[in-house]
Amino acid sequence: MDELTPIAAAQQLRLINDARSARGQERIDRETETNTRAYKAQHLQKLIAAETQRYQAARDQQRTDFDASLSERARFRDDQRLRDSIDNANPFSIARHDDELTKRINQRNDERQMIADREANLQELLHERDVRLEKRGAEARKIETRQQIDLRLAEDRIRLFQAPEGLNDGNHWPRGGIVDVSG
Repeated sequence: MDELTPIAAAQQLRLINDARSARGQERIDRETETNTRAYKAQHLQKLIAAETQRYQAARDQQRTDFDASLSERARFRDDQRLRDSIDNANPFSIARHDDELTKRINQRNDERQMIADREANLQELLHERDVRLEKRGAEARKIETRQQIDLRLAEDRIRLFQAPEGLNDGNHWPRGGIVDVSG
């Protein structure tokens, strides 16, 4: 009967350790799932914010285009009125008005080019910002994954080197441990 007691105690200890391990794994799984949900929610919020900003930028661009169209029409009416009022009998008057019209046209073309350049610069800056954000997100995910792996390894090491109570008689070594056999 004395031989059965240590075997039963060892079996009971194995069952206890298996139960602890299962609970620990369940806890890790719950934490991982919670972290994944939080990350997905945060990512979705970022996507919604970016889409809102893009939508707002598109609406602002439409307003700017509409305002430019209105001012273009007003300038065209002024130019037409000026053309209608030119004194055809005076060639200097025609040349002077012609020069004014040429200046206005050149000014409008310069303004259009400046607006196009600004828009191109803005698009380039937005693209660069998106690339930086993607890199930061990838780096953050990489760091988070590395930290989770390190944490799991540390927990495994702790569990591996904790001897069960009552069995640490100096001859008990965990499986996979390094044992000095030279002395």
